[in-house]
Amino acid sequence: MRVLSIFYEGDMCKVFGLLVVKEYQMVSEIVGQATNNNLGITLGKGPVEEIELWFSKTMAPYIKTQHLHHTQKTVHEDETGLIITLKLIPNPVLTQLILSYGAEITVLKPKALERCLSVYSPKREWFQLAC
Repeated sequence: MRVLSIFYEGDMCKVFGLLVVKEYQMVSEIVGQATNNNLGITLGKGPVEEIELWFSKTMAPYIKTQHLHHTQKTVHEDETGLIITLKLIPNPVLTQLILSYGAEITVLKPKALERCLSVYSPKREWFQLAC
């Protein structure tokens, strides 16, 4: 064992070594597995769904180079914009991300997520998500 630090408390000696690091790695692996199909660390409820999003031509270059999630795939690109898919469990982080793009994004699938976000209007001072 490689000793990283030693602390003395009265007659006791506490030795911290690589075991502490290994425990951290285990926690990191568990979090990684839990967030594999989620955006952020907030866990969604329900099955993994294919999320299809359209981005304006202004946002297309950014979205192509800075993926939103490791499951991102480009479906179609033309002069009007970019369509991508993500395989995620919908969660609040996803809805907030979608809302952050404002008029530069449209939810194409699933219809439930599209309906959930359609109650939002940039002209309103407040809104309540239906999901």
